[in-house]
Amino acid sequence: MRIGICLAALPRMLAEILVQLIESESDLVPVSISESPDKLSDVVREAELDAIILGIADGEEQWVPIEVMCTRPRLLVIGIENDGKNASELQLRSHVRRLGEMSPERLIEFLHKGNRDGEFARESV
Repeated sequence: MRIGICLAALPRMLAEILVQLIESESDLVPVSISESPDKLSDVVREAELDAIILGIADGEEQWVPIEVMCTRPRLLVIGIENDGKNASELQLRSHVRRLGEMSPERLIEFLHKGNRDGEFARESV
């Protein structure tokens, strides 16, 4: 099974690194790269996505258009801070689960498993 991933609102260098990381896995496919989260609704409607990796600027609130979350409530959404070091899982219910420090290996592991098996423990709330 191939996992389709959209990258959105990420600094160019971080997006390029993530594309290389994703392409290094045979079951992960970068389906779309969007410079703005405003275009996510269109991307979600048009592409077969399983996950979104969304850039989060320092100090900004993490958000995804409600239309995206309502249309595809099981879509895995990972917000990565623009320094690429920390990430959070964004969910439809008003809950953000901090994933803590992010490494390439941890990101790949999370993209494979997501929230489906509950193996990712909360590191901080």
